[in-house]
Amino acid sequence: MRSIYIHLKSLLILFAFILQNCLIVNSQFEPLASFWGVPTKQIPELLNREKNLIIIDSKLQLLLDNSSFGGTYIDVIADQININTVDPSKIDGVKNSLKQFQTHLNFIRVNNSLSQLNFNFNQIVKLSQNFSLTNSIIGIEPEVNDVVIYLDDKDEKNKEFIDSVNFLNPKINPLPKEETIFNPSNLIKKRRINLIHPIVFGGSKIVGFFRSSLTNCSAGFWMKKDNKDFILTAGHCTSSIPPPATFYLEDKEHIIGPMNDFSFEPNDMGFIEHLDNSIVQLRPIIRNFDSESSEILNYFVIDSSDITSIGIHVCKSGHVTGITCGKVIAINAESRTQTGTKKGVFRVSMNFDNGDSGGAIYRYNNGDNPSLFVDAVGIFISGSNSAVGEPIRKALDS
Repeated sequence: MRSIYIHLKSLLILFAFILQNCLIVNSQFEPLASFWGVPTKQIPELLNREKNLIIIDSKLQLLLDNSSFGGTYIDVIADQININTVDPSKIDGVKNSLKQFQTHLNFIRVNNSLSQLNFNFNQIVKLSQNFSLTNSIIGIEPEVNDVVIYLDDKDEKNKEFIDSVNFLNPKINPLPKEETIFNPSNLIKKRRINLIHPIVFGGSKIVGFFRSSLTNCSAGFWMKKDNKDFILTAGHCTSSIPPPATFYLEDKEHIIGPMNDFSFEPNDMGFIEHLDNSIVQLRPIIRNFDSESSEILNYFVIDSSDITSIGIHVCKSGHVTGITCGKVIAINAESRTQTGTKKGVFRVSMNFDNGDSGGAIYRYNNGDNPSLFVDAVGIFISGSNSAVGEPIRKALDS
């Protein structure tokens, strides 16, 4: 009888362990499931689907004539690639070259070819240099088949710029106002627990001090340069602190180190040198709270990847708004802020807020354990729900 009891107890422990692992996996997928509007159990299948669509899209882009087509964008839920088409007579040629993938191809009739969009984009960027724009984003968005400009359309200076580019018929969208979504005191309380063993994670709160003022940003990724350890974040985090700017984890008791290597334009990136492992440790881990459930999530950064397709998922970790997911809207865009003009950036559909600057932008790694492993793709540098990111390859190439 005792042996039966022990056996049953062992089975219950095993069942509890399996159940706990399932709950962890589900919670790790929750941010992406929330964005895609699907149950968490469907995420592995959808990640496989997305991976396949990215491969097809890479083949497709080599076949498309820029004067006959207007770009592509992926729809993961529909399991298809939308192909903006100006000249329908070219469709059969593309289909014949990708016969095995035809069920994933959706040709949409549009007016603007990619050649025309690139011309309009370059003209608008050139004209924008004649005006004092400070908060603007200019990019080609395949989903609307147009060049889209985000800015305050009620500002008189911006109205003059809009009038100067109207002949190119861009789409004008107002930049939304910044919003504070969460109660800062609650967020700080959650993070204070981590300071028992101080570790900088992707999305951790990092601060700099100057006299009585405080600058707070978010940590991006742990990187190595010339055998030294650094935290990658936004360069503009040091804009209000005279050099040498020193950054800390949460407060002055936990020094990370100085940011001596930084830029505002054309790349908005800064590298905080890690000084003392006994005070603060670095880990290739993203750790933050899920914005929906407030549950703490952990992801291991195992690789980096470039963003080559529109419509694919990305997620971010920022110390104010936590972990959320969205999709890529535009690549190779241009953004202007008070600290300068940022070139070759990407735009994503995610909520950010003040203090999220420098935070990690990543994608689920579709490997053996996609609920735990992610790829670094960039850092957040500006915007709210018209958010802008710097590609990680710029930091790797620097």
